[in-house]
Amino acid sequence: PEPVKAEPKREIHGVQLVKPSFWTFAASSSLQFSQLYLSDNWYKGGEKNLNLQSSFLFKFNYNNRKRIQWDNTLEIKEGFNTTSSDTLRNIRMNNDLFRYTGKIGLRAIANWYYTISAQFTTQLFNGYPTNSDKRSSGFLSPGYLSVGIGMDYKLNKSKCNLSVVIAPLNYDLKFVTAAAIEETQFGIEDGDYALHTYGSKITSTFDWQIFSFAKYTARFEGFTNYERTEGSWENTLDFFVNRYIKASLFWHIRFDDNVAPAADGSYFQYYELFSFGLTYDW
Repeated sequence: PEPVKAEPKREIHGVQLVKPSFWTFAASSSLQFSQLYLSDNWYKGGEKNLNLQSSFLFKFNYNNRKRIQWDNTLEIKEGFNTTSSDTLRNIRMNNDLFRYTGKIGLRAIANWYYTISAQFTTQLFNGYPTNSDKRSSGFLSPGYLSVGIGMDYKLNKSKCNLSVVIAPLNYDLKFVTAAAIEETQFGIEDGDYALHTYGSKITSTFDWQIFSFAKYTARFEGFTNYERTEGSWENTLDFFVNRYIKASLFWHIRFDDNVAPAADGSYFQYYELFSFGLTYDW
């Protein structure tokens, strides 16, 4: 459960009044040593190796405890590794994520909310293929923006939280701003810089405090314009040694039939990461 911010108090004519505080804030960070496995067709490139991973998660939510809720999440993940296969650089990026997710909901009935949701995703640093100075990705290249209108089902319990956003009306924008980066690798037509798509989307987040020392977190996204389909399923299993040390197993499965398939014809991509190191929540 998210922490509840203390409510300021004041007195009028000897009567103590409590001013409600509708905002809550939570954050976590980690710095971990890890072993990485990914499939040959992973869309951001990379190779099997040992590396250093850092992550930051910020949540700032509004709830007036009546009908309106506004949830905001900011995620930043950066991964660095040294590799002998790349003769042009000593340090490579193998994980680079900047993602903001927001949704504002008006309670309809029980656990259902009328919702407008938005998500923006990009990376912060340039990406390069092995032994090449030609950029394959960078900041806002690609960039992803998704805005949808629909319903949000929320279930909040003491040890688990679930949110399922169903957006039958969804706008999806994929764009590349750097002229040096080839846009066709992201499903954008040659010579163009953006792909505008309308369709339907479902987004689900789930976290479960299995034991005091173990927590499972999952995130699923699926989008279709009824001609192509894109899906993403992220899973994290955390094991806490104490407040400051944890081990994490992260696996990510993607499907995108709008890009070139792997050599075996598969549109599935896989990313697996096991890490151990420092963590801090506040």
